[in-house]
Amino acid sequence: MPRLTSPASPRAAFAVWGVAILCYITAIAGRSSFGVSSLQALERFGVGPAILSTFVVLQVATYAAAQIPVGLAIDRFGPRRVLVFGAILLAVSQAVMALSTHLPLTLGARVGVGLGDATAFISVLRLIPEWFPLRRVPLLNQATGALGQLGQIISAVPFYSLLALRGWTAAYMSLAATGLLVAILVLVVVRDRPAGRPERPTTETATAVPASPGERGPGRSSRPVPVGTQIREVAREPGVWAALFSHWSTMFLVTTFALMWGVPYMREGNGMSEQAASTALVVGVVAMVVFGPVVGAVSARFPHRRFRVIAAGVLIPVGGWVGVLLVPPPVPTWVVVLLAVLIYFGGAASNVAFDIARSHVPRERLGTATGLANTGGFIATLLAVQIVGFVLDHLGGSSPSATDFRIAMAAQGIVSLVGVVGLVIAARRAGPGSELPIRSTESGRG
Repeated sequence: MPRLTSPASPRAAFAVWGVAILCYITAIAGRSSFGVSSLQALERFGVGPAILSTFVVLQVATYAAAQIPVGLAIDRFGPRRVLVFGAILLAVSQAVMALSTHLPLTLGARVGVGLGDATAFISVLRLIPEWFPLRRVPLLNQATGALGQLGQIISAVPFYSLLALRGWTAAYMSLAATGLLVAILVLVVVRDRPAGRPERPTTETATAVPASPGERGPGRSSRPVPVGTQIREVAREPGVWAALFSHWSTMFLVTTFALMWGVPYMREGNGMSEQAASTALVVGVVAMVVFGPVVGAVSARFPHRRFRVIAAGVLIPVGGWVGVLLVPPPVPTWVVVLLAVLIYFGGAASNVAFDIARSHVPRERLGTATGLANTGGFIATLLAVQIVGFVLDHLGGSSPSATDFRIAMAAQGIVSLVGVVGLVIAARRAGPGSELPIRSTESGRG
């Protein structure tokens, strides 16, 4: 094991980042596991599809609601402690999922999964600028988001295979054991910053303010900031809202497709086989893994053009959906696979939102700003999931037709329009001059 000494050596930095990513992969595997076990859940709990969708809604709602509190916790206690807490909570929640046959208890466990999941991503993003030169942060942010999607493949292949071979309890206990193992690895390997670097305040008021009201650089005075003030300062920054709506506009099509309506659309709305639908999802994940580093490199190389990347992340998936939905079903399988690739490009572009947030706040508020930005895509996902479900229920009831699915999936455009309008307003209010100096935030440690 590399020694975690100061200054941060590449071995130590990549060891910390690698273990933190393992925690994020585990979180995503837990997040997406229920989707592949939904048929078994119908039988295990004796409920219908409407009740079953509550699992996803509760999980995503918990994830979104937890983002700002988790960001505050990261700023106060550090990402290492938050990662350990989240991994242990995931392990306990998955163990309850494995053993429970009572619906209320299992719903509570799924809330625990959502909360544990909420701690992972923004904790990893908080570690990166502490351990790596800031000029590399956009690329590493993208790599984090891309590699984390391997959790979807874990849930779709080994978890699903274990579910089929050994049953519900064994499959979910494997996720619980993995969460516990990851928590131990985080305790052993991860540190909030290289040894010798000054500690962030960990008192009740958590953080410190800049030396003067107008100063936005990394320097801090000893005057602490109460939590309420911390939230207000972040919420006043138009650039953070631009980041939130960037995430909203680029991410929700991915999560809506992956967590809820992608498989039903492909199976019932387009007549694809189970294997073909699974292939489309896996190809989409692989495409996101490939796109991520490319988008990150562009964000790092051209920081003043990040909103153009966001624009591409909106227009490409929306254009894909428009092209597919204009064609009467069934659409050829290869076209739907291509649609999945385009949708997941939006997922890669969504991580640029965190680069935008980082360029608008000082380091001591970064966890809170990242948490606020990260709520965007998941609030939008909740809206999209509900809108699509409402349209399907209204048009087709329990047996929606292919035409019903076309109309319902087109209704996602409402959520996209809201996100784009919010993004344009926030980006105009932020303006290019509102960013922290690029010299201090993009090239060195700042």
